[in-house]
Amino acid sequence: MPMEVLTAHTQMRYVDHSFDNIRRFRRYRHFQHLQYDQRMIPERLLFLGPDLAAAHFLVHRGASVKFVGDDTWYKKDKNSRYNLPGTKIPGLYLEAIDASGTELMFEGFENLQSLNHLRMLRLADCPYIDDWALSRIGGMMDRLEMLDLSGCHRVSAKGK
Repeated sequence: MPMEVLTAHTQMRYVDHSFDNIRRFRRYRHFQHLQYDQRMIPERLLFLGPDLAAAHFLVHRGASVKFVGDDTWYKKDKNSRYNLPGTKIPGLYLEAIDASGTELMFEGFENLQSLNHLRMLRLADCPYIDDWALSRIGGMMDRLEMLDLSGCHRVSAKGK
């Protein structure tokens, strides 16, 4: 028997294959995937501008967005398609974001920098929003008039 097989078998003896541990491992892998998926992509910002890049980032993840001067809320349809411009448009600014129920997390807020016209942000029932993510929101969005954090159980009373 090859030595690699014996070594692998010996190492596998100590791995916990219980359902709880497998579930914990899958949750950890999902969390890692979300962190990677929500990273900032500079090329998207360069080609689309800050507001349109943020709109693409959010709508792709299940949120809906509204632009200044437009009453339409842009979101995915039942086939996961959405109708947003694919090139930078001068004068196109995000006014409202409804990201309720999405898996938006701290790493994703880097994609929302420079949204100078954003007035409403709804993050209700987002499982990964915590005090740390709120500190990033407070530092980036100074014109924000309405912030909905209902159902965000990781936000403490301090809300740093």
